[in-house]
Amino acid sequence: MARYYYEDSRWPWRPDAFLRRFLKKHRKQRKHRRQRKKIRALDLGMGYGRNALWLAEQGFEVEAWELDRRYVAEARREAKRRGVELADRLADNSPGPEGVRSLSRARLPQAGESRGTRLGDFTRARFRGPYEVIVISNALHHVRRSQALRVLRRARRGLAPGGLLFLLVKLTRDRYFRLRRRDPNWSPVRGERNTLRRVRGPAEYRCWRGRRKQRASLLSALEPAEVRRALRGLQFRHYRETVLRSEWVRPAVTHHVAEIVAQKPEKGRPR
Repeated sequence: MARYYYEDSRWPWRPDAFLRRFLKKHRKQRKHRRQRKKIRALDLGMGYGRNALWLAEQGFEVEAWELDRRYVAEARREAKRRGVELADRLADNSPGPEGVRSLSRARLPQAGESRGTRLGDFTRARFRGPYEVIVISNALHHVRRSQALRVLRRARRGLAPGGLLFLLVKLTRDRYFRLRRRDPNWSPVRGERNTLRRVRGPAEYRCWRGRRKQRASLLSALEPAEVRRALRGLQFRHYRETVLRSEWVRPAVTHHVAEIVAQKPEKGRPR
């Protein structure tokens, strides 16, 4: 059984396998077409940058979003080591006068400016597409179900004609999610389906590199049918449900996830 996304300590920076496989095939098919100097890619919830850094190495102009400042710092260090650039966006959830700002209020860096941290929350943002590639890998279960579906709809609209959406999403049949439903430390969020909030319990757990971070206070999952509805109008090139093993918690649990590759139809071509 495969390890849960980036828990494999032997290859901690390895991007998602289905991203590598389908993107290389897609670029070969479109190689004969005239492309811009920089092809734009968007990574939502990049973690420490596995997929975003790989995309940057493939020549994409990558805009990456992440909620955790420590992951962003890790991605910046690795990007500097590899000699690539990421236009990162950091959602600031700390108290203060700024609060959480959306992408509509955080402008993109202009030519010659530093690609530093910009405050923004991708669950509220209207993405400034079009993007040739959008990646959302194991990020949506950290937000409310309604926010996750809104992100999928906006990602669908942000794709360029012929662009690809790569999605790795937790499903409602996920064993970890079902265990938390019966856990008294978690309770349903009022007015939200399939969304839980932590109400008590330990606040920290061990991260992938032995560090400790604040435990997520929200947990959600999506049904396959509502994912398809949110991505209506896209052509599904790949759909596979699989079970991954996680050892972050004891005892070890399994996660039921879906791998999805969806493409936006090109203008003038039949669907």
